Amino acid sequence: MNDVEARDELDQLREQIRDLERRLREVSAIKHEISNILMGLMGHTELLANSTEPPEKSRKRAKLIYAQCQRIKEEIKALAKLTGGT
Repeated sequence: MNDVEARDELDQLREQIRDLERRLREVSAIKHEISNILMGLMGHTELLANSTEPPEKSRKRAKLIYAQCQRIKEEIKALAKLTGGT
């Protein structure tokens, strides 16, 4: 292997490292977002489980929980896209 080939290989490795670092940052951001959503879900489900509130208010909480689940679904799709999954 000559110097040019070695330099090209080193450049390719550096590019792969940069790509992996970028993906790691994106995965970390998605993990953080999912964690935030889950905390909201946990709060709403705890309130709903211990609730003595009117049914209409409970339905509203259930709709909020469903919407948060949809957000998690979208975040998981983004994560799958990053990792090459489906």
